[in-house]
Amino acid sequence: MHVSALDRYRNGSFSEASVDQKDQDNYNTQKVADYYYDNAEVDHEDGDQDYYSTPVDDNNYGYPYPEEPNHNQEKSPYDYPVEEDQIAAPTYPVIGQEEQKETGASLEEQKVALTPSSGSKIADVTRPIIEYDPNAKITVSEPKKQSSGVVGNHTEYRVKGNNSGGDFDENRRYKEFYSLRNLLNQNWPGFFIPAIPPKVKIGKMENSVVQERCYLFNRFMKDVSETPHLWESDEVKTFIKPNMGVGQALSLIAAPTPESIFERVTKTTGINHEEIDDAKVNRYTDSIREFVISSKDIFPLLAKFKNCITQLEKQRRYQLEAYKDFSEFLSQYESTTMNVYSSDSIQGHYKMISDTDNNTMRAQIEALSEKIDNPFIRFKYWVKEEIIDLHALLQAIGQKNSLESKRHKLQNKIKNANSELEKLNAGKKTFKTLFKSQSGKASTITSLTTFIAQAEKDIEIYEKLIKIVTVHLFEKVIPEFKAKKVKGYVSSLKEFSDSESKNSNELYRCWSSVLQQIQQTFEKSS
Repeated sequence: MHVSALDRYRNGSFSEASVDQKDQDNYNTQKVADYYYDNAEVDHEDGDQDYYSTPVDDNNYGYPYPEEPNHNQEKSPYDYPVEEDQIAAPTYPVIGQEEQKETGASLEEQKVALTPSSGSKIADVTRPIIEYDPNAKITVSEPKKQSSGVVGNHTEYRVKGNNSGGDFDENRRYKEFYSLRNLLNQNWPGFFIPAIPPKVKIGKMENSVVQERCYLFNRFMKDVSETPHLWESDEVKTFIKPNMGVGQALSLIAAPTPESIFERVTKTTGINHEEIDDAKVNRYTDSIREFVISSKDIFPLLAKFKNCITQLEKQRRYQLEAYKDFSEFLSQYESTTMNVYSSDSIQGHYKMISDTDNNTMRAQIEALSEKIDNPFIRFKYWVKEEIIDLHALLQAIGQKNSLESKRHKLQNKIKNANSELEKLNAGKKTFKTLFKSQSGKASTITSLTTFIAQAEKDIEIYEKLIKIVTVHLFEKVIPEFKAKKVKGYVSSLKEFSDSESKNSNELYRCWSSVLQQIQQTFEKSS
């Protein structure tokens, strides 16, 4: 079957020419937002890539530009992995795993001492409480674990709501959310696409992972529903109501042409490329580059912060559960040890927890397990949101670089095509036409001429797109992201402080009451 030069251009078959040092330097300064993972690392949900700590191979940053992902082919939605040597974990002790030399007890003894009592509700304590808005356009809830036969198990999430097509109530799994976001990112270059929970290497069926994903999927769909151009897009409508399997339906959405992307971006942003001069584009590009480079310092900080919060959340969990053990130990101490330490005539005065006629103090202490909140859970989620959101922003910036990459590739392909065309017009033979007839050579000349004309048109479109996307990123996407992050930090810290203040009040009320009862008991006995 004959393949035209235009088809080969579309498929990326033309060879690349070398690039100059200026382009190389420009590329390297923005490599943070350009990184793509290898396909083999993210093809399947089992053994998925963890972008929190994946080391970066610097060889992936050299020219030629990394190959663009094929349309509808799954790629990691996160472009910038944290370098492993940058995220050395702080030395917070892990409960139950302290070294023997520090405690004098064996590891097994420590585990026994710190193991919660029977009937533990730790799993319930760690489950996030998601407050669903009854007026929301869409909610994600009720995760259910399903068996996939020989392939393995997976989790489905209930996606319920309404849009212009009416009410819907469907189940979706991780890879379908992933495919949706990947498609949105490819088809909306330079736009911020809300983040989804990261893929994990192991433990995807664990309750904590499932609940975290449910929370973040709900957040993802809520943000999408509040973004009109995404909510009304074919990608989201197909995800919600496909006429076949979700993955297949998404894969059949036609890859947008440069012309269609240009029309979409121009209509959505309202930016006129004719009003943008090159000086503004260069100035904005430099500022965006500085932001990308400075963002590298945020990831190792967030990684350490996540580790810190994770340890604090674990310690609070054990503390809450231990209140029941604490009251039980006090009761046993009074029932047994007091028989040894106190005479029969006075030991009853010291039985305040185990006294069957007055169990108020024991009930108050045990109630702390229910009354005290664990705000570190929500704060841990906030830190994870910060990480995945920054990845999503860098990916939006990376799409601008992707447009520049496509333009650069196309320019080199035109050079190669022009060179081959000149040889053919001069009557010279090329390797590709060595065994072709005269009519075959004429057909090749026609194909090359058609290709060059279309490629020059596409380059012009890419140049317009790059201008619009650069202005959109600098004037809207990045400022809105920064403002949202500042507001989110203040809100999260306020929520955390409010929760801990209430916890302090609960502790004060409990132990003040216990102290008062102790004083009253000894006043009666004196």
